[in-house]
Amino acid sequence: MIEATLAKFWAPEQDDTKWDVHKLIEQIGQSLRRTRTVLDQLLAAQPRQRAAALFREREARAAELRRSGVRNPVAQAEKEIAEREGFASGPAFNRWLRRRRDQDKKSG
Repeated sequence: MIEATLAKFWAPEQDDTKWDVHKLIEQIGQSLRRTRTVLDQLLAAQPRQRAAALFREREARAAELRRSGVRNPVAQAEKEIAEREGFASGPAFNRWLRRRRDQDKKSG
């Protein structure tokens, strides 16, 4: 019973929408592939943008600490940012920052 109903619905001689559905599925697939490509490009750019923002923040904080007379202001600024951003330590943040900046120099 169900098979007969489905056969009538999808019979090519009775209904040409079957082929339109395949065309729509292909168009949706192409659209998804384009979307995936754009998202991959955006995700690839994010670490560099984050690194640039954190670099500027480190420089600004180090300048504030330097004016306050703190010893090793850059190391102190790195430690503060590392704690807030979830890095293991100030030196770990420094390594991450250098690697992102080195990637930017190599690609650009």
